[in-house]
Amino acid sequence: MRFLTIPAPVPLVDLFGTVLIEQTTGKPATMSLKNFLLGRLTDPKFIAGKKGLEGSIIVLEAKQRIDKFSDEAGAIGELEDEEWRRLKDAAVEPDSDYNQGEWPRIRHCVVPLIQAIVEAKTTPPASA
Repeated sequence: MRFLTIPAPVPLVDLFGTVLIEQTTGKPATMSLKNFLLGRLTDPKFIAGKKGLEGSIIVLEAKQRIDKFSDEAGAIGELEDEEWRRLKDAAVEPDSDYNQGEWPRIRHCVVPLIQAIVEAKTTPPASA
């Protein structure tokens, strides 16, 4: 099991300092660790070596675990070791890269989220 300390959602500000705005709310856009992880489930690297039903089950089980994550900074999220390894690989060196849509302009914003994944602990914190 891996234990991730949840960082605060990061504001999405492009390289030129422009704050991205949520189209549905008109508020400044942010990215939570939970939403970032859910996005990594779509990277081909996450299911590398798995096809069909087996790959779908891997995604479903990880999604169910990630759905339980809080967006509150300091909370703890839990992943199975294999889920964590696959998500780490898909975050650090994604097959889809961060060169689609808005990603080239905002990928620097998600560094704290990637660091939270990489720095996951193998033992729960004392308060968990």
